[in-house]
Amino acid sequence: MDKYKHTCPSCGQRIEYTIDYCGRQIACPSCHVAIVFPDAPIPSATQKLRLERDRIPQKKKSWREAALIQALFNFPHWKVVGACFVPFAVVGGLLIGASYMRKAAADQPAPMPQAVAAPVGSDAWKKMTDLGQSEQAVQYRLQLVIAAKQACAQAQLQADTLHHSYHGKTLDGDTYALVTRQMAEADRACSLRQQEYAAAENAFQQTFDLYQKLGGQVDYRAQLPR
Repeated sequence: MDKYKHTCPSCGQRIEYTIDYCGRQIACPSCHVAIVFPDAPIPSATQKLRLERDRIPQKKKSWREAALIQALFNFPHWKVVGACFVPFAVVGGLLIGASYMRKAAADQPAPMPQAVAAPVGSDAWKKMTDLGQSEQAVQYRLQLVIAAKQACAQAQLQADTLHHSYHGKTLDGDTYALVTRQMAEADRACSLRQQEYAAAENAFQQTFDLYQKLGGQVDYRAQLPR
C-alpha cells in the first residue's frame, strides 16, 4: 500500500499516513493540534509521457524484426545462393578429410630399421685395419706432394725474378760475379726443389697403389697439384 507524508502546520512534525486516512482529521502526536490529511497526490503527466515513450521503440523494433524475417522468406534467389555454396562445401569437406587422413598417418609410429648382424672374421677385421692405415698414409703423402709443389714454385719464382732483374744490364766485374753466384744458387735451389717434388710424388704413387689393392675407393690422385 502506498504511503504519504504530511507536515503539521503548527509544529512542523512530519506525519506518515496511508490512502485510508486521506481527508480524515486527527490530533498531531507532537503538539496535539487537530490536522486534516490531504488527498493522495495525482501522478504528473510527465510520468505518463515517459512510460508511453518507452513502449514505442519496442513496437518499432518488433516490426523491424518481422519485416526482416518476411524479406528473407520472400527472397527469390535462394536456389542460386545454394548452388554457389555447394562447391565451397565440397572443397571444405575434402580438406577436412585430407587433414584427418594426414593426422591419422602421422599418429602411426614409423617402423624402426632392424640392424642386420653380419659375422666378421679375424681376417676381415685385419683387412679393415690395414685399409684404414693405408688411407691415412695416402693422405699424409698427398700433403707432402702439395707442400713440395708449393716450394718448387716458390724457388722457380725467385730464380726467374733474379734473372729478369739483371737481364740486359751492364755490370762491373765485382757486381757481375756476385750476381752470377746468386743466379747459380737460385738455379740449384730450384733443381733441388724439383727433385724433392718428384720424390714426394713417387712415394705417394706407391702408397696409393697399396691403398687400391686393399680395396680403397677414393681417388686421391685427383687431388694432386697440377
